[in-house]
Amino acid sequence: MVYQLERGGLPSALHKLTHASKDWPTGFLTDGDGVGTDAWGQTFVYLLTGDGAYQLYSCGPDGYDNKKGGDDIALD
Repeated sequence: MVYQLERGGLPSALHKLTHASKDWPTGFLTDGDGVGTDAWGQTFVYLLTGDGAYQLYSCGPDGYDNKKGGDDIALD
């Protein structure tokens, strides 16, 4: 939300949140750890939906993007 207000829209990629600006000299992620990874060490998928919104999700343990085709997490 802060990024949107300052830059006039959503970032084109997650790493843009780490770029400094006049009011946010350390970037928009204030913990200093950058974007981070999911529980399996994979990068998150960030997609702009074209309607002013976005999708952010993890591909799960196999790192394969199932494109909303379900996950690969099995309950024992």
